[in-house]
Amino acid sequence: MSGAPILPISRTAAATACSLSGIVFIIPKPSARIVIAVGEPCHIERQIGMSELEPMQQTLHALEK
Repeated sequence: MSGAPILPISRTAAATACSLSGIVFIIPKPSARIVIAVGEPCHIERQIGMSELEPMQQTLHALEK
């Protein structure tokens, strides 16, 4: 573990164009409304056991919904 905090970030745009290649890009169209949300940093200690890490994983997965 690097000791760097996990910063939850989400984004969406009202009107987008997507790439058809293997890499997916979400490109907002001109005058599209864009919303970016940034959550509170989640600090995880460098020396953490798997039993302590699992509740943190569940918390982060709950933020995805």
